[in-house]
Amino acid sequence: MDAKILHLFYALLILHRFTACTSTDTITINQIIREGDLLISKQNKFALGFFSPGNSSYTYLGIWFHRVPLQTVVWVANRDNPINGSAAVLSINQYGNLVLYGGRDHKFPLWSANVSMDVADSCVAQLLDSGNFILFESTNRRVLWQSFDYPTNTLLPGMKLGLDRRTGLNRRPWPMREIPKTYNYSFVNNEEEIYFSYSHEDSSVLLRMVVDSRMVTWVSSNDSDGKWTEFWSASEYRCDSYGSCGANGMCDPKHVNIYECSCLPGYEPKSFRNWVLMRDGSGGCVRKRLKSSSVCGQGEGFVKVPQVKVPDTSTAVWVNMSMSRVDCEQECYKDCSCSAYASIKIPGKDVACLAWYGDLMDIVDLMDHSGYDAYVRVDAIELAAEIERSNGFLEMKGMLAFLVVSVSSAWFVIILFVYLWLRKRKKRGKRLFDSINGPHYHKDNFEADDIQTSRSHTDLAFFNLSTISAATDNFSQANKIGQGGFGSVYKGQLTNGKEVAVKRLSKNSGQGAEEFKNEAMLIAKLQHRNLVKLLGCCIQEEERILIYEYLSNGSLDLFLFDTTRSSFLNWSKPYQNLKGSNILLDAEMNPKISDFGMARILEDDQIQHKTHRVYAVLGKSSVKSDVFSFGVILLEIISGKKSNVHQEDPSLTLIGH
Repeated sequence: MDAKILHLFYALLILHRFTACTSTDTITINQIIREGDLLISKQNKFALGFFSPGNSSYTYLGIWFHRVPLQTVVWVANRDNPINGSAAVLSINQYGNLVLYGGRDHKFPLWSANVSMDVADSCVAQLLDSGNFILFESTNRRVLWQSFDYPTNTLLPGMKLGLDRRTGLNRRPWPMREIPKTYNYSFVNNEEEIYFSYSHEDSSVLLRMVVDSRMVTWVSSNDSDGKWTEFWSASEYRCDSYGSCGANGMCDPKHVNIYECSCLPGYEPKSFRNWVLMRDGSGGCVRKRLKSSSVCGQGEGFVKVPQVKVPDTSTAVWVNMSMSRVDCEQECYKDCSCSAYASIKIPGKDVACLAWYGDLMDIVDLMDHSGYDAYVRVDAIELAAEIERSNGFLEMKGMLAFLVVSVSSAWFVIILFVYLWLRKRKKRGKRLFDSINGPHYHKDNFEADDIQTSRSHTDLAFFNLSTISAATDNFSQANKIGQGGFGSVYKGQLTNGKEVAVKRLSKNSGQGAEEFKNEAMLIAKLQHRNLVKLLGCCIQEEERILIYEYLSNGSLDLFLFDTTRSSFLNWSKPYQNLKGSNILLDAEMNPKISDFGMARILEDDQIQHKTHRVYAVLGKSSVKSDVFSFGVILLEIISGKKSNVHQEDPSLTLIGH
């Protein structure tokens, strides 16, 4: 009887030592979690236990929201090693390690936290209200392991994503399918860590971020309805999907409308049919010469792939945290399994060397040039081809540079020629001013009131083109009073009320600077009662304009050949280019000679001068031209007829001819 009592006592002791946990938030070395048992956080937010997703026969250890009716798993322990069947057990072993066993054999765990302690009795595992499952020392609360360092497809508030440079831990989400108003998020990149994290202030709202193979989704729930509500999701771009172009492929967002995938240098599509016809790059790329060429000690090298999001760093190793790019390349070259490397600038430190081994996944060509330059290992044949392409590109750049320089030089010569031409014209105009007014004449802009001043000396007044244009109403036809061989004459009125005659030389008239100069010089220097007074001139904006005093009665020929007007003439009232139309009459019928365009300047002792300019349509001027012109005028005055009128009845008299 005593023996039976003793056996019963030992049995109760063993049961006490391995008590199953059903409603607590912690387990110790003396406790285990079986299928059907749960760890529940203190505020009933999260639960930890075993589950089977959907109709699957596999069992997983996971964490889900406890108060949401629809089981929503946020973390999975044995995601790579599911339990086939029952008899799953979670416990803390004798070394203080959190282990998961499946089946009847508990010698080899399917999953563990990979920690070891000298004093295992002080280790405790606890499920927190944040959803974080931690293993810590009960004596000092030092965390030995936590589930937040191994996220799956859900990012909970307070969870970090990224690299811990102190421990080398890379917190990467595990993709699988199956923010309220007040929240804060942060991205940290310092000497110790690179991670992303977020939090929210309203503890009554359940919040999670889900990452699957296609997009990122934020969902929330509350206690009132227990339903999940999606309130934000990332746009589904092809290049945003992990590994959309497969192994050794690169995705280019700029070409999504054509085909965004391309192979890295030295690689070709694994399946041309899927790649070209079906536009499916998920199969990735393989080396072009996998068997015939080697990338190990056979003259291989590295080709630069500029400005990309570097490949998935899960297969990368930090070779050195302070190493130049050349040294980094040498380190990668030594190891034949090194497929690529990159030199990455770390804030606050030197350039670090990062090397990849095996296939290169999830490379994206960044449009904003915010990425890094990756260097991909290629065989000798591909390296030579790449060098040839680079040389061809350099030659093309050289040719383009030559063309740019040539065109620029041509334009420079043209601009220089135009500049020199304009400068020459400007100097020609200055010489004209100096020849008219002397080299010491400095006035260049005269208004209408300056005319009175110009009369007191022989200097010629210069008018602004705007003043002349305003006086003639912009050279209107209504103010046009005459038309000559070298231009038109307009009646104008200056701002002071004085009437003037404006002779505007036509640009295609044939009269150049020489005639303009002669007429201006002669009339400006001469003072005679029978010469039309020149008040000023204008040579602005390619214009050549002379401003005369206005004679109200017009030219002599208007009176000579008009039977009515000829009665106003008497004998007392009645030069190269001397003719009736060039003799003007003032209000008192006093004659005045105008139009000195064909005149020549003679020295004081000269009585004749040779000319090479055409005087009329036929023939050339001679020393007798003035005498002949004067005789023609006398005959016109006597006969009252024009000299160029055709006589139908032949006449034998001199006057008739």
